[in-house]
Amino acid sequence: MLGGGAIPHPVWARAIAPLADRGFAVGSGDEVAYGLRAVKTDAEQAVIGEAYRIARRRA
Repeated sequence: MLGGGAIPHPVWARAIAPLADRGFAVGSGDEVAYGLRAVKTDAEQAVIGEAYRIARRRA
């Protein structure tokens, strides 16, 4: 599960807790997801570079 710490308690109680009660393993996938998000394609790097270029011009 991603962002489990941000799930409101009523949602947890109705949607997630029943899975755990039935024996399903409910764990955090945040570390894996954050690691994957850190890897950027060449296209993503180009967009980030352009954003920095624009920001420097406006500063």
